[in-house]
Amino acid sequence: MPVTAISSVRGIGVAVSVSTSTSARRRFNCSFCRACLQLGLDGTYDFLDGLIETNGCDHLRAMFENWQHVKKYDFFHYLKVPHFLREDSLEYFTDELALMRDAVAGFAGTEISDDALREEGLARELIHAVQLARKAAGLRIEDTVSLRLDVPDELRAPAERHRGAIMAETLASEFVLGQALGDHQDTARVDGREVGIGLAVTGTIFTATYG
Repeated sequence: MPVTAISSVRGIGVAVSVSTSTSARRRFNCSFCRACLQLGLDGTYDFLDGLIETNGCDHLRAMFENWQHVKKYDFFHYLKVPHFLREDSLEYFTDELALMRDAVAGFAGTEISDDALREEGLARELIHAVQLARKAAGLRIEDTVSLRLDVPDELRAPAERHRGAIMAETLASEFVLGQALGDHQDTARVDGREVGIGLAVTGTIFTATYG
């Protein structure tokens, strides 16, 4: 949901995550936090417009706070994620996600509707289904494919509107909505509906244009 909320805003991308300041990094024993902080401080992530911090370990929180202190992004949001899966935790997290959605929308100067979030989620489910089909077919990570999806009418519009993301994430050099033909065929359920997936290798990322 956090990534979905951000991606649903047109023109906003997401970078999921060491040096310019030794003093800022010396307190971190965690190599992941040290590496992320270095990349944040040395300019590697200067294309970002803001940061969203989650309540992980103390090192993770300190990493974000040092990063924000140095770079001073216009947008910085603290997303509190429950550590237990209970009914009251889910209610709490729902409220936290609503706050994050409002914060992102306010920063972007737009509105993030429930319909936009739902459609973004459906597109991501389609991408996940294709990734699983690629794995089941034994494709290599670098293989590009001709992708054919046989989707019900309810999923056709989301698939069309998110065509670029689906192609980029699944390394599809071709993408057709229609009968699921191909050297490798599979089925999946997306939003409770059956989707047919057809794949045929077209080359590799080194030989084909995709996305």
